[in-house]
Amino acid sequence: MHYMQEAELHGHAHIRGGVCFPVFSVRYLNMLENEQLLSLTAAAALFPARRRGRKPSFGCIWRWCTRGIGGVRLECVRVGNCTCTSREAVGRFIQQLTAADARLHPAPAPMRTPRQRQREIAKADEALRAAGVLKEDRV
Repeated sequence: MHYMQEAELHGHAHIRGGVCFPVFSVRYLNMLENEQLLSLTAAAALFPARRRGRKPSFGCIWRWCTRGIGGVRLECVRVGNCTCTSREAVGRFIQQLTAADARLHPAPAPMRTPRQRQREIAKADEALRAAGVLKEDRV
């Protein structure tokens, strides 16, 4: 089977350079009709400065469109010979990355003070004594 046919079978449209983008869908049509398209270079200006105070490069934005970060990809469309995204797509990308990060790294449980810990131990001991499980006091 030709690689173009295989890509189309898997729900992707082949774009120059062996990169596959999702097949044109209602979401991408919505981006074209209702959102202001930006070149990837212009989209880089929407992101905060990163290492050494620099904005992400064109190559970085391109990777976010093609490979993504942790399964989250920046939505983009091809218009002629230009790959474009939108301000709204950048916002969705940041929201999805933040949500994915929150799922992978939940907030740690709040720390108990030693006094809170002792109160909880005393309460548990009392409940165990009332149930007849604990006969004598712990030291």
